[in-house]
Amino acid sequence: METYLIFFGKSQDFNSVYFNTEKKVEDFNIIIKDFDFLESKIFTIDNVMNDEILSRYIFKNKEKNYSLLKLYSFAQAVNGSRVSGSIFGVGILSSENIKLSDSNIKLLKVAKDNFEKLSISNKKFTKSNFEEDALKIWKAIVNNNNKNLLKTIEFENYPNNMKSNTIGVFSNFYDSLHSFTEIDKPFNKIYISSDLEHLKRTQLKWDKATFPIYLIDNSGLKEYKEKIPNQIKSQKEELKANDSFLKFELEDLKQKHNELQSDLILQNQRFKKRELFYNSIIGVLLVVILLLTVYPLIFGYKQKSTSENIKIGDIVIEETTKNKDKKVTQSSFENDKVETEYEDVENDIEINLKDAEKNKNEIKKRTDD
Repeated sequence: METYLIFFGKSQDFNSVYFNTEKKVEDFNIIIKDFDFLESKIFTIDNVMNDEILSRYIFKNKEKNYSLLKLYSFAQAVNGSRVSGSIFGVGILSSENIKLSDSNIKLLKVAKDNFEKLSISNKKFTKSNFEEDALKIWKAIVNNNNKNLLKTIEFENYPNNMKSNTIGVFSNFYDSLHSFTEIDKPFNKIYISSDLEHLKRTQLKWDKATFPIYLIDNSGLKEYKEKIPNQIKSQKEELKANDSFLKFELEDLKQKHNELQSDLILQNQRFKKRELFYNSIIGVLLVVILLLTVYPLIFGYKQKSTSENIKIGDIVIEETTKNKDKKVTQSSFENDKVETEYEDVENDIEINLKDAEKNKNEIKKRTDD
């Protein structure tokens, strides 16, 4: 036999944390896949002033019987404003039939009150993840004066001739539970509440056949019937009930509308942040592409210009050198020419002197003769 302590609530999305008598259960789907009995489908929270609800389910999973006893009430999500379906609570699940006894209810009440102290303020969750708070409470329960209180849970036999019906019971279960314990309860879903108006609104929403309301009587469960003196009063009461129901539906629709508006604003803010982020990335990529495109053009042109300038400079230097060589050659040629002419003149002078000397000698010779 396995017994589980469950903490659940709509802190943001619907969350649940499971423990057995020894440790935290990491994956409850291994035990019961897609366990969905923690959120009530018929008798749901519809007002911030709803009283606590005690419920007991009996069901089968893989041909095995289970019973669930849970205590829950209203609490809004961390970032939500919705009322309908906003809950938090504590449950006990077992393969044995959990008894609706004072000690079992007291254990649920203590766990739920501490859950509220740690995770909830002013009927609103203060955190989206309450796993650490649930762990603290579970440790206190399994180590209570060296006693594991999960091993002291009381059980009883499963009812005979089980009926697949859902009923509401109008009762203050803290005061009259002792009388309710001994009554045969052959229903697989029982909701107990001291909030009669809440029970009546739920019955009006579904119908009497789907959700009958019972009172606890000495002889057993007795179906609740309103005392109506006359037909006129009956019509007035019916109109009043319809008016209350319509007001509730209107308020619920308003809450849903406000919640959707909040979600839309949140999504818009997220979209704007993502858009800014993506635009920044695109801008950076464009700058990088631009730089990769322009850089070769600019620095390639500069290098080309430098190369051309070097080439032009080489040509100019080469031309200058050629001109200088040409000038030097011409100057040398002219100097050689002058020197040649000078030598010719000297030779002419020398020849003329020799001729003069010769003539002089010939004259002298003639004179002597």
